[in-house]
Amino acid sequence: MAKYKVKNMSGTAGQVPPYPYQNLSWLEYWEKMTGHKASTCSVCGCSNKAEHGGHVKRVDTYFDPTTYIVPLCADCNNPNNTKEFYVDCDLCRAY
Repeated sequence: MAKYKVKNMSGTAGQVPPYPYQNLSWLEYWEKMTGHKASTCSVCGCSNKAEHGGHVKRVDTYFDPTTYIVPLCADCNNPNNTKEFYVDCDLCRAY
């Protein structure tokens, strides 16, 4: 898998996956779309359990406005975390 430099998106807590997946959590949506099982947080250097499908934006390219979902632990999925970080997983488009 490739490593991507990303940052958390804020204001996404109330959003749900697109139809027909709106009954899934974002983490379940990521698993369904990628075909992978999320066990650990995808942030490089973090080994916590993946609990959330976190909304992130790539910051390693200026021409990609896409919102992506990645498996994150509760600490790394904190909207107050405005730092850029690397993830090592497949990116899944949120919408």
